[in-house]
Amino acid sequence: MKRHLYHIYLLLLLLPIRCYSQGLQFFGNENRIDERTSYSVFNNKSTHFRNQLSISFDISIRDFDTFGYIFRLEDRNTKQVYSFTYAYKDEHNSFFKFNAEGKDNLISVELDNSLYI
Repeated sequence: MKRHLYHIYLLLLLLPIRCYSQGLQFFGNENRIDERTSYSVFNNKSTHFRNQLSISFDISIRDFDTFGYIFRLEDRNTKQVYSFTYAYKDEHNSFFKFNAEGKDNLISVELDNSLYI
């Protein structure tokens, strides 16, 4: 019995194992548009927010050299679209950006890539 356990232990040590925690994996610009991940929260129904909107999430980035939308928000009255994106800068740094699409970068936060592996 000990010999079997030893073989199982040895086999597990020799296998290349890559594990990720549970959650959603998003596919972005590197995939065809019909293969990209998307999720419509309000399913095309109008929802009203007054004065503030708070969103929280945990993130683990597998491929730093990518670009992707985390969310898009459309003001149907003004037709202004806001986006929160992840953008790769270099091997050490990336950015989160909150933009008024087609107009301005409203907020930009630089990230140390080593903290999000």
